[in-house]
Amino acid sequence: NSSYVTEICNNKAKTHQIVNSKGINSVKTLLCDRRYFSVNNINLNFPIILKSLGGHGGNGVYKINNSDELNKQISALNNDGFILQEMCSNPGIDIRVFVIGKEIVAAVKRYSSKSFKANFSLGGESEAYSLNPNELCIVKKIINLFNFDFAGIDFILDKNGDFLFNEIEDVVGCRTLYKNYNIDVVKKYLEHIKNQL
Repeated sequence: NSSYVTEICNNKAKTHQIVNSKGINSVKTLLCDRRYFSVNNINLNFPIILKSLGGHGGNGVYKINNSDELNKQISALNNDGFILQEMCSNPGIDIRVFVIGKEIVAAVKRYSSKSFKANFSLGGESEAYSLNPNELCIVKKIINLFNFDFAGIDFILDKNGDFLFNEIEDVVGCRTLYKNYNIDVVKKYLEHIKNQL
């Protein structure tokens, strides 16, 4: 991916600013800086999710049950920036959409019965997922905001099962893609690169 995509998508705050500015729904998200942060100023109900800005694979993501836990976790962060999010209605479930260029390659549903994190690398399960027309429309809106080479767009589900934007992985892992589809993603990616030359 380009340096621009890498810069934006490796910063969850910047990613949310860009995606939300186009009217794409996400879980309620607060962009925070611990130098100016006060737990008294947040308008979220516990439990909440704290995320470091650059975490991958479920790392840097914490479920916070009260204000004492929140202050303790903020103090332990490596950087000042972080985001806080409401706990979604369907914790432990997300949808990852694999994208090469402007093409949607496939989607998978990831889920865990043991954690609020659905990451396959943390022991979660996965299955093939078919995007409905509304979901396709949302994904295409996000694709049109960026010039991806190869990325994964992650969504969580609201109480009605509708997409809420979560994040973009510009160093997306493919194990769930290989597990659930017979797609030669390397060939597709090389064809994309060739077409860019």
